[in-house]
Amino acid sequence: MGTPDGTAHILTLTPAALARVESFMAAIEPRLRPGSDLHHIADWANKLVGATIRIAALLHVAEHKAWGNLISVQTIESAIRIADYLVAHAKAAFDLMGSDPELDGARRVLDWLQHSPRPEFTKRDAHTLLRGSFPKAVDLDSPLAVLQEHGYIRMIDSLTPPRPGRPASPRYIVNPHTYAHNSHNSHNPASGQAGEDAAGADS
Repeated sequence: MGTPDGTAHILTLTPAALARVESFMAAIEPRLRPGSDLHHIADWANKLVGATIRIAALLHVAEHKAWGNLISVQTIESAIRIADYLVAHAKAAFDLMGSDPELDGARRVLDWLQHSPRPEFTKRDAHTLLRGSFPKAVDLDSPLAVLQEHGYIRMIDSLTPPRPGRPASPRYIVNPHTYAHNSHNSHNPASGQAGEDAAGADS
């Protein structure tokens, strides 16, 4: 917080207010996990606690001389109520924009294919090279299914015999039209087929 003369002042929370911020943070964290309500907007929701504290600071300076009083737990509670409203609004907005974990994952795989063209690949290849986005191999199942459904790839029989105790990794052939797609469709796997069905990709 600064004054017109440029002097900076630090805003401080009461112990009760700080404890409430910590409990709010603890309540948000599990909601960011896969399958929870904020997972599909985790990038936005990760900033929620910080935004809530800034809201509390604005509420505080609207009511007090900013550096003359500690931020109270009541002010934090008011900020959290506003944050709850923002969460509901953000979830609705992201839903309207089509934010979806499966589609987001499919976009990442599609971007990888378009930046590193190849006629075919295995699920293990994708997992090895995209581990940062898909920590577990199973995380690729839905994105690959989306791409196959829309004709970008097609599963084929594996050419490599399975090793003892280790099943063969699913193998996919890439529709050549995937690489001819314009940039708009490349960021929206659900916008349509890849030009023609991937069944013709190996012809």
